[in-house]
Order: sequence, then C-alpha cells, then structure tokens
Amino acid sequence: MKTTKTKKMSFVLTGMALASLLGSNLVKNGSLQALMENDIIHHIKAKIEAYNKHLPEDRLYLQTDKPFYEPGDNIWFSAMVRDGASLKASSKSDIIHVELLSPK
Repeated sequence: MKTTKTKKMSFVLTGMALASLLGSNLVKNGSLQALMENDIIHHIKAKIEAYNKHLPEDRLYLQTDKPFYEPGDNIWFSAMVRDGASLKASSKSDIIHVELLSPK
C-alpha cells in the first residue's frame, strides 16, 4: 500500500508543478505564452558574450584507460583542450604539460 500512496503523491506533485508552470505562462487571451526574449535576456546575453570575449575559458579533458592502476602498470591517457564556450578545439592552447606527483 505504501507504493500506491507514494505513486499517487508523486502524480499529485507532478500535476501541481505542471499546473503552476502552465499557469505562469498563460497570457490574457488564454493561450500559452511563447518563450520570448525580452530586453533583460538580450542584456544578459550581451554581458555574457562580452565576458567570454574578454576572459575566454579553456577546458582540459583528460581520459585514462583504467580507473585505478597497480604499481608497474603503464598509464595510457588522452588529453584534449577545448574552448569553454563552444567546446570546439581551442585556438589559444595546444600544449599540455602532465606531471605525476606521487606513486599513489
């Protein structure tokens, strides 16, 4: 019986969340309001683009062949440097220095 009560409660909560979401998007004529970009959204996007141009971000992805290594195992890895905004190959960085700090 607990599972049916839990299922009923999850359906009720999902319905309430959906109703509040739809209710907030209703306009005066009763149709759903399309997700429009207003001046605030344009202003925020412009600020984010200016920030990304001024301080671009690179991300380093390192992929290994095993989650754990035993002493004496060979470590095989692949490394990629990507642009933080587009996740395409970075045009700024092309050299990666890797240093193993301890045997652990």
